[in-house]
Amino acid sequence: MADFSSRGPVQGLGQIKPDVSAPGVNILSATVRVGAAETNTSTMFDPTSYIQASGTSFACPHTAGAVALIKQAHPDWSPDWVRTALINTATNLRSASQIPKADGLTSDSIMAQGGGLIGVYNAVKTKALMGVTGDGIVEPSILGSYSFGAVPVINSRVTHAESKTVTIQDISGQGGTYNLSVANNRYLEVNGITATTSLSSVTVPANGSATFTVSATVNGDLVRDITSALEMQFYVTAQNAGGSLRMPFYMQLTPTVPQGGSTLGAINYAGSILVGDNNSQLVEGVDSQSFPVVADAPGAAVDVTMTFDQNVDGVLPDLDLYLFDPAGNEVTHSGNGGGPEHIATTLGVPGTYILRASGWVNSPTDFTITGTISKAAQPPTMQAIAGEFVDNQGRSVDFNGNFTIQWSAISNAQKYEIEQSTDGSNFTMMSSVSSSVTSQSLTNQADGSHYYRVRALTPGQIGYYVTPASNVQSILVSRRSLVCITNQIKTAISNVSLSGGVFSLDLNMTNQSTSTYVPYVRLNVVRISSASGTVRVTNADNGGSGVSRSNAALFDYTNLLGADQQLSPAEATGTRTLRFADSAAELFQFDVKVTAYLTNSNGGGGSSSAPSASGGAGSQSSNGLSVPGIDLDAITGVMRFTINPLTGGVTTEFVL
Repeated sequence: MADFSSRGPVQGLGQIKPDVSAPGVNILSATVRVGAAETNTSTMFDPTSYIQASGTSFACPHTAGAVALIKQAHPDWSPDWVRTALINTATNLRSASQIPKADGLTSDSIMAQGGGLIGVYNAVKTKALMGVTGDGIVEPSILGSYSFGAVPVINSRVTHAESKTVTIQDISGQGGTYNLSVANNRYLEVNGITATTSLSSVTVPANGSATFTVSATVNGDLVRDITSALEMQFYVTAQNAGGSLRMPFYMQLTPTVPQGGSTLGAINYAGSILVGDNNSQLVEGVDSQSFPVVADAPGAAVDVTMTFDQNVDGVLPDLDLYLFDPAGNEVTHSGNGGGPEHIATTLGVPGTYILRASGWVNSPTDFTITGTISKAAQPPTMQAIAGEFVDNQGRSVDFNGNFTIQWSAISNAQKYEIEQSTDGSNFTMMSSVSSSVTSQSLTNQADGSHYYRVRALTPGQIGYYVTPASNVQSILVSRRSLVCITNQIKTAISNVSLSGGVFSLDLNMTNQSTSTYVPYVRLNVVRISSASGTVRVTNADNGGSGVSRSNAALFDYTNLLGADQQLSPAEATGTRTLRFADSAAELFQFDVKVTAYLTNSNGGGGSSSAPSASGGAGSQSSNGLSVPGIDLDAITGVMRFTINPLTGGVTTEFVL
């Protein structure tokens, strides 16, 4: 097949084009010896009276000659019969060894070759015709090919079939039995795309006919996540002892569209291209003209047609139509020879797209661009996934693999599909839930990064319309065990002072164990003892007074760790200030318990391992500082600080 040969589909997808193919490359043809006749590729005269040339100008005479021979053999055949006979008896284009190519992906597509290469002998000798019958006025009396048109079934989540009745008509007076089969041309190799005949064979009476049904079926649950159309193409073959008939079929599979999708507005532009420059598009308003199209949501669809005069002062103008995305990248274009030009596609990101009329070959030519832009249903919005901690990279961190994902409801949703990924790019569907569900709890998820997004399934023209994916939310699962490290740390105290009835000291902690601790690292004041009983912590993160374990005062050191947010062996935390209300400047003691986490891969290491702090229900509450599972009562051993505000003396000891 020549690379310059015109290919289908035709605008509107009403018929398969081309019907057939014929030789049109390097054809040795008779010509005039002298003259000025030219084509766009060569001068069409030669002193020898012969010349080699290529193009439709040579394929069409071959076909016209074939038609003449068929009419000579069958003067009573109508043009519809002749065309169908040529289609039915054509074969795949040849390989380099001049053998018809096998059906499938190695053969030329139906949109390139139609029924295939014409064969005059078999067309003359055919004993039957196979095709779709019509009234012979508006529709051909019989047409040996069929197009199902565009069917919005990709991502529909349902199985959908398009069917057509096909007739085999005996024209020989002999009749016979024909075995039926389907041969793939394009996309039947894809899981979920099939083509079948209702019968495996039909018996056609002499001078009579028999019918069967051809069905093109697509499982829109298997054929998903494809944003551009697939051109499904196949042949139905009817074989008997006297020969075979072949009929090409076509169906354009397009992504699902909303049922009665809302139209944002009509597109109606007009302009004039002064000159054509082979689409160089150098001077806006001269050789091209641009118009904005605004898509306010992902998944919007644009359908526009550009029409222009087909003859301007004896010149045949040729304009083309382009579509560019908000970043200036070409989305698609229509470049038919002549016109009109047509673009129908689904858009990606919201924003301002550009339709551009461009001159190919033309003198001043007026044009109009008309059509519509429709928006798809809005996707759901996922909420941030809450973990136990947000690290210094802004990631939500979960400590046990149990968390909940949530999303906003869509008014006309019939289902939601939850998709997951471990790399943030390649998503697979995790589950499907009813429209009344807007959250899902997950348990025992593996360590590592997890990404989630949601799609809504709303009514579609076929099955469901699947909205674009929601925003992506992620969480890092890092299993951790809460441990008490009170006896694993050494404290350093500085800046001891008493002023205005407030005693304060600065305190940092150094890890003396062989373990590496991870957030949260927290110091909890769990008891204060004074003669008056009035000494209280005044600046705890959780507002606790510290006088008892039930009202422990929490000081979080997590943000005072190193850049890696870990407390490694021999590493010291930053310093925090602890303040106590001590209006009488009296001697007092306070006990602290220090907790941290160990990752599951960090065993703690022998005698330096820290005792577990997990246990009962006593979570410290308030303003997001609680750690589920902490039970200070279950922790044995405290670091006791004895304070003399008047002298600034501070002593510490570990007390069981």
